Amino acid sequence: MSRNLLLGAVTAAVLVCLPVGSALAAPKPCSKLCYVSPAGSDSAAGNKTTPKQHIQAAINQASAGASIRVFPGTYNETAPNSAPTSLGGTYQFGLFFPSSKPGIWLVGVTAGDATITKAADIAAVVNTDSTADFGPDGTFVEAANTTIEGLELGPNASGDNKTIEVVANNFTLRACKTTSISGGGSIYINDFSADADVVKGYTIRDNKFLDGTTLDIANGAGNTGPVTGRQILNNTFDGNDTGYASVSFSGTGGPPWFAAPVGGARITGNAFSHNTQFIRARGVYDNSQFNWKSFWTTNTFDHAALALNNTGAAATYDVRTYAYNNGYAITNVRRIGGGTAAAEVAVGGAANTILTK
Repeated sequence: MSRNLLLGAVTAAVLVCLPVGSALAAPKPCSKLCYVSPAGSDSAAGNKTTPKQHIQAAINQASAGASIRVFPGTYNETAPNSAPTSLGGTYQFGLFFPSSKPGIWLVGVTAGDATITKAADIAAVVNTDSTADFGPDGTFVEAANTTIEGLELGPNASGDNKTIEVVANNFTLRACKTTSISGGGSIYINDFSADADVVKGYTIRDNKFLDGTTLDIANGAGNTGPVTGRQILNNTFDGNDTGYASVSFSGTGGPPWFAAPVGGARITGNAFSHNTQFIRARGVYDNSQFNWKSFWTTNTFDHAALALNNTGAAATYDVRTYAYNNGYAITNVRRIGGGTAAAEVAVGGAANTILTK
């Protein structure tokens, strides 16, 4: 072989090797699609084959509108030094969805990366450690259009109060379940804005709240926007005999943190059990947005009672109001109770008609 031919062969070999060398570059950090696994590393790129270890690490790296897919396992989450724009100061939450990252979809998946769409199929448990002094809040959501789906929400290590607090519009909680939370915890939706006009809609559907977890709509949530944008559908609420209303709407009045009216919601297809009160509204709220007849007829209750002002034509469902004092004067209370007709009289006084199931 001549010298020129040999050099040509070496040059050709070098050219072939260059693309191979370039393939050894570090994986590009995830942005719109991120993955999390207990076996991952927070220093990893967060892609399917190089997942993060913690959900918060994925949230911190992901961009607005990202999908974060959570592989099976147990996650212990902490989000220290979180600085919400909706209030001053820094706080330690368990998970934090900042306002700068709207539209994140946090979803549990199988080991084969199939989306979990039923609470019965959940394979990932999320425990938190929040020390926020206005909660604590296991998860704090101030990003609009956030969705949490297909995850089991466990206890907060520093005490249970608000399992999830939402101060943003169009939050969705779907096909999740709560377990092992002391006192049940709360999915707490309220509005921090000065005019109470941010939280117009939300969707809570297909979840299993099995340990007394309550859904609390408070302080300005739904004060504006159409009632059709607020959906509470096909959930299971086991009150676990805590005495707290399974679904509660709290507008202006009573405690000082209830400082703005609330709107109603569509509530249908839910199963309620083991409680003394299931659906309640109190304070200042738009009762025209509360379809009490639908609440009574399109949900199931293990036992329930509903006190009405009217007689005879009970189909009008003019629900009796009452007041009580628990250290704060609470007025304009309407509810579907979980007891007998006598129990409703004992709580709220006489009524012209009391329906029971």
